[in-house]
Amino acid sequence: MSWRFKEPIVVIASAGGHLKEARLAISRLTIEPVFVTYRSPHLSREGNTRFYFIMHPRRNPIRLLINTLQALLLVIKLRPRVVLTTGADVAVPFCILAKLYGSRLIYIESGANISTPTLTGKILHPFADLFIVQWKAVGKFFPKSVHGGPLF
Repeated sequence: MSWRFKEPIVVIASAGGHLKEARLAISRLTIEPVFVTYRSPHLSREGNTRFYFIMHPRRNPIRLLINTLQALLLVIKLRPRVVLTTGADVAVPFCILAKLYGSRLIYIESGANISTPTLTGKILHPFADLFIVQWKAVGKFFPKSVHGGPLF
């Protein structure tokens, strides 16, 4: 079974495990998504995949401000109809701004947390149109979540 979207989907996630989870989640899409993340030497780019890079906030107020301004410019440029994220901090401003713009937000809680919620999940839960948890124990923290099972 494949997911079908008429318009491009924007996938935003921290480089590393979060991006790996996001790629697994969209592996059956019939269109090529646009990725937003931060620059990392470990980032693997395949084929003609489109990547945009924004600053990793690292819980620093100045870096968060820069990230937010970059996210705003990207939301205006990309005009996303659907945004999918697995977190973490790099995704928060982009997701909130995209939601305010009118995008649908799909959030997948990290599979690394099997019994406690992530900070990103707590922040983005109220904004998500679809909030997926990979572990049932985490679902109790998010009233509107659905259990999707582990991606790995």
